[in-house]
Amino acid sequence: MIIQPELLNKLKDFGLNSYESKIWVALLSRGVSTAGELSDIANVPL
Repeated sequence: MIIQPELLNKLKDFGLNSYESKIWVALLSRGVSTAGELSDIANVPL
């Protein structure tokens, strides 16, 4: 998943760390998903 750096920076300003930001974007793009699916999509450890 490709996430624009500007979006990640805005989410960090909102108070999310980099993993949380990536998971949030993955969840918004995917909708209902398991933790494992979101981890794979966002490329963050489970």
